Amino acid sequence: MGARDDNQVVSDAMTLSMQSAAYVASVGHRLIVKSHEVEVLRAQLVAEQNLVEDCQRVIRSLKRERANLAEANRHQLEILQEENQKLLKMVDFYSQYIQKQLEALDQPGKRKHRDQDISYAPKGVIFGSSSDEPHETMCENPRGDPEGQTKSSYCGIRKHALMLFFK
Repeated sequence: MGARDDNQVVSDAMTLSMQSAAYVASVGHRLIVKSHEVEVLRAQLVAEQNLVEDCQRVIRSLKRERANLAEANRHQLEILQEENQKLLKMVDFYSQYIQKQLEALDQPGKRKHRDQDISYAPKGVIFGSSSDEPHETMCENPRGDPEGQTKSSYCGIRKHALMLFFK
């Protein structure tokens, strides 16, 4: 190695320096490209995080809406069940009344009383809708028969019975 002259050593040193500089430039360039990729990925990450936050807000909102809707549906169901119970009571009352009327028709001796009872039948009870309370439209004896007193007491009893059904 000693035989090499100084020019050769300087030339080799310059070549190595240039190769090192090229290598450092190449590494610097790759570092710049990677840092740009990191910036792009960071921007995508921020966008994705914002999207996730928006989705979480929408999910919370939908859960609140679902809970409110479930509460409203539960309340509506309770109302419908109450109306159904009132309707069942009405059907039961009228079926019992009709059953009594049919039994009265089967007994020929009570024909006169049956005709008078029909004029005071539940057609005097008016229901506005299934949830309304019943009320009497007429409880007096319109004919003025001597049996009018018993008919009025019958209307009062019937009105009381209807009010008990719908409490």
